[in-house]
Amino acid sequence: MIFFQIVIEIILFFFVFFMTFQITTIIHEFGHAIPALILTRDRVKITLGRLDKNNKKFKQISLRRLDIEIKSFSPFIGFAHWKSSQLTKYQRIVILAGGPIFSLVLAIIMVFISIGSEGKFLMGIFNFKEITILARNIALVSFLFTSIPIIYPNWWGDYGDYPSDGHQILKLIKDNEIN
Repeated sequence: MIFFQIVIEIILFFFVFFMTFQITTIIHEFGHAIPALILTRDRVKITLGRLDKNNKKFKQISLRRLDIEIKSFSPFIGFAHWKSSQLTKYQRIVILAGGPIFSLVLAIIMVFISIGSEGKFLMGIFNFKEITILARNIALVSFLFTSIPIIYPNWWGDYGDYPSDGHQILKLIKDNEIN
């Protein structure tokens, strides 16, 4: 009986981990999408899941000018797309910075939620404080890895050869005066 309980707890742990990562990714992408919706009149798209050309859409949700396209369940991968041709450099920087800022704000919120959640359990198994700490840590990692100005290495899968948000912001700042 204890064996089955351990197996169920392991399965639930991975479920909670992946769902927490997926929610953090969605929040990060909304950090890009919301300013893009405010600063443009065009459609904005959030893609969740792998960008593989053979990977067809699993589900698409449209909310006015925002399209959310779910390609697959891949909680680590998300992209926001918007037309930037009519935007000033300052507006592009605001949109690019939105994702990391939302990740950082989420991490800060999780710190405050975890303070008051001592001893509370989710489904009688998971300590709610542990889940908020997990969410905080994932949000902080998301903030750090998207803020640091790097081009992601090939072994990062779908992010390989893509510049981080921080890299794109730095490039915009270095190219010329921000208008």
